[in-house]
Amino acid sequence: KRGSGESVETLLRARAFLAEQPFVRADSIGILGFCMGGGFALLLAQNEVFAVSAAFYGEAPKTIERSCPVVASFGGRDKIMLPSAPRLEAALERLGVDHDIKIYPDAGHAYMHQPPNAFMGMLSNLPPLNSGYNEAAAQDSAVRVYRFLRKHLGATPA
Repeated sequence: KRGSGESVETLLRARAFLAEQPFVRADSIGILGFCMGGGFALLLAQNEVFAVSAAFYGEAPKTIERSCPVVASFGGRDKIMLPSAPRLEAALERLGVDHDIKIYPDAGHAYMHQPPNAFMGMLSNLPPLNSGYNEAAAQDSAVRVYRFLRKHLGATPA
């Protein structure tokens, strides 16, 4: 949340490594994450070194003063991360940054994750996260992210 520390430095070193590779366009590196990784993707969107940020149910920073384009997805049943969605959208609107923020009303936290068995699936649906795989939300999110990445990075992601 501070925007500094070992995890942030590791992510920035990974980005720097990629930028040095002859097969990578340094101006076309994005960041994508889920849950805590989604929070890092939103935090580092402000860093001005990523071309695009894609976040799945991540916590948005409390204040956002600058940002690269952002595509973010949230589950409407996820009471912990859901408050980030309107705050993120308002900040990006205020900054005039291209964005695609969507809340899936019937999805919870980690709706992209398919649990390994029925028991884990049952446990994951408990409050406050109300998580669990939601096929419709997962498929729509994937399509939105691919389109957004293609728009801002100029290539079809693998």
